[in-house]
Amino acid sequence: MNAPDASIWDDARARLRAELGDAVFRSWFRPLTVLSETPTTVVIAAPTRFMRDWIETHYAERLRAALRD
Repeated sequence: MNAPDASIWDDARARLRAELGDAVFRSWFRPLTVLSETPTTVVIAAPTRFMRDWIETHYAERLRAALRD
């Protein structure tokens, strides 16, 4: 997946979509935005506190794994 101009977040989003399916991806991951990205850190924002908390509770490990890989 690592195309020369692809970001870490783009790669992670593609992986999450493949693993979790379109419905989950559209509901929980599409609304997220990247505030900053370096080769070692991605700062992501959710549009609401509820969404942030839900993702932290239910998808944090998967999100970290997708970003790490």
